[in-house]
Amino acid sequence: MTGEQLMQMLAALRFEHRWLGDEFVAESIRLGKAENGKEHHYVPQMYLKRWTVGEKVQPVLVDRRKVLPPQRPKEVAKKANFYSLPAPSGTMDEPLRWVEKHLSRIEDECAHRLDQLQRLGSGEVTDDELKRDLSVFLGLQVTRTRAHRTRYLLLIKGPAAAKREFYRRMAPNMTDADFRDMLDRTHADAQAEAITLMFSDVRSPVAASLHMRQWAVYRTETPLVTCDDPVVLVAGPPGRT
Repeated sequence: MTGEQLMQMLAALRFEHRWLGDEFVAESIRLGKAENGKEHHYVPQMYLKRWTVGEKVQPVLVDRRKVLPPQRPKEVAKKANFYSLPAPSGTMDEPLRWVEKHLSRIEDECAHRLDQLQRLGSGEVTDDELKRDLSVFLGLQVTRTRAHRTRYLLLIKGPAAAKREFYRRMAPNMTDADFRDMLDRTHADAQAEAITLMFSDVRSPVAASLHMRQWAVYRTETPLVTCDDPVVLVAGPPGRT
């Protein structure tokens, strides 16, 4: 594949959706001015509530092999100021917390979409509007996790030579001038840049890649578990993985 073909493919994977558009973001910024909550969930509460028994979930620290007491969804999968942005112009004002409001607005709408998905029962999902909405929601579940934030920060804080090698492999058509321009546009605050990447990666290529997949609902006879990386990508046919 040539560099030009790769860039054409990436352009085709740009996903247009109102939840990723400027108007929806502007409304979130307006509403977020009154947002003062500091505890941000990197796994949505509305999703965690679907795993409750007696209104509580059973957290398990798998790496430590430690089972925690059952807790309410609002008490798990959260981190202080995880989506907060620094105050503008380096002032001492409170951090901006509109991103949490933005995500919660998407989650509120997607709660109804998940109910719709459940009502469909087992089998292939053919409703394209449903798939489009859930592609954005699932894309954000891929990019908003703590593990993904760690990967973003490693890339952001890494030396320029390592970044150039990364983009040389991921975007062979990127010139040195393009790379320098990208570095010049990088936000000075690492967390702000990581949040920018969280959304831009959903817009291209994550949501489009999810939307292209064949969708189906499966039901199991026994319960499943979820984790703080709730989207598990499964291999499939070439170009549709």
